[in-house]
Amino acid sequence: MATQAKPLEQAEGLVDLLRDLGLGEFRPGTLVSPVGRNDSWVGDTSTGRRVFAKQLLGPKESVDQRFSRIASFERHQAASTYVHLRSPHLLGADSDRGQVVFEALGDGESLAAQVIQGTGDPQRSREIGSAIGELHASEAGGAVHYDTSKPDLPQTSHFDEFPLDRYLNSTWGELQVVKLHQDDTAFAAAVKHLLIEEEKSPRVPSHCDLRLDQVMISDNQTHILDWEEFRLADPARDIGSYAGEWVYRAIMDIVRADQSAPNIELNLDHDLIIERGVAKLLELRPHIVEFWSGYSAKSAFADDETAVRATGFAGWHLHDRLLASSQFRSTLPPIERAAAGIGRSMLLQPEKFAAVLGLGGETA
Repeated sequence: MATQAKPLEQAEGLVDLLRDLGLGEFRPGTLVSPVGRNDSWVGDTSTGRRVFAKQLLGPKESVDQRFSRIASFERHQAASTYVHLRSPHLLGADSDRGQVVFEALGDGESLAAQVIQGTGDPQRSREIGSAIGELHASEAGGAVHYDTSKPDLPQTSHFDEFPLDRYLNSTWGELQVVKLHQDDTAFAAAVKHLLIEEEKSPRVPSHCDLRLDQVMISDNQTHILDWEEFRLADPARDIGSYAGEWVYRAIMDIVRADQSAPNIELNLDHDLIIERGVAKLLELRPHIVEFWSGYSAKSAFADDETAVRATGFAGWHLHDRLLASSQFRSTLPPIERAAAGIGRSMLLQPEKFAAVLGLGGETA
């Protein structure tokens, strides 16, 4: 999704960076700003190139870490030979200001947009599985500096305490999520167990933020974007994130499918959400099955233990989505609570739900 272009002045030095890279200047009439956590611009330049420029936002330590991971992926990709994994070419960057400039993809749309339009093809998920399988199978190069820290979430600290400064700066929606977690000892134990099992897993080059809106289809080719969280990690994280996206979409599609009823998101009861959600998941399950099949053909980590951990991370993904949406809400709608409830079940019994999702076992 893109909006009217933000003022370029919001990214001090970006105009100079484009010139220094020999790209010229943005042509104002072509410029739009994609929606995201950073400031970004896509447009044609005076030299005829179409580029995507991004200004990383946040505390300096966070910006430096994310910039370093982007650079790490670029070096890793350059040292690897990929057939299925594609990502936009980095044209240049400014590490001091946290700015990156990529070759823009031509007239593409995200996989998330295709799913909403009902045009998503399970074969595309197989391609993505092959790409992530290649990524996980690639060796960490000695000349590349990799982030080896764990991703920020899930955290277990807020199960036991919640600092006053975070309390004062949280929305009422966020506080409801924290209470939901702190009152659920079984959920807390399941998350802690997942993180313990993760400690025993291999560490491989991983995207660590794999969502449907991070996949772009251009010229009928699949491209994976946004490598700000790239690091060495448990392969189950990427698999679980992708599977969790489809479960989340299955639940959210209940609202999108019936816009005729006013305030449907608030009026649906829990049982109806589960009934419709299960039916929708069965419809979308081939995407997960095809992803796992493509992944299994390229990675040695497509075993049942990885599938079980991935199911746990898929369950957490629904709570991650709940945490993200609660930042902008004063209450938690029933549909969000139902999605979190399904995620809880997946975390508590990942061995049971792995096969339900389509992870593990024999592949075609």
